[in-house]
Amino acid sequence: MTQLNTQFGKVAVLLGGNSAEREVSLKSGQAVLNALQNAGVDAIAFDPKEQPLWQLKELAIERVFIALHGRGGKTVPFKAHLNLWASLIPAVTY
Repeated sequence: MTQLNTQFGKVAVLLGGNSAEREVSLKSGQAVLNALQNAGVDAIAFDPKEQPLWQLKELAIERVFIALHGRGGKTVPFKAHLNLWASLIPAVTY
């Protein structure tokens, strides 16, 4: 286990989504995922268009990096919805 893995725990990179900018989000989210994994972070890709947010809790996610683009991805209502379903998992955006 690396120091970053210990520091951040299991991270989900939220990518894709259902906005018009889905393809951009998939590419940038994959870049974020690759960088986190190369740094030794236990990170997975998570597409909220394909998986319900409540699965984050089942996957034991401790932190979320929001790489969603377009409407609805980084908004306060989305983060509130994320917190509701994921029991206050810290969300990080770029």
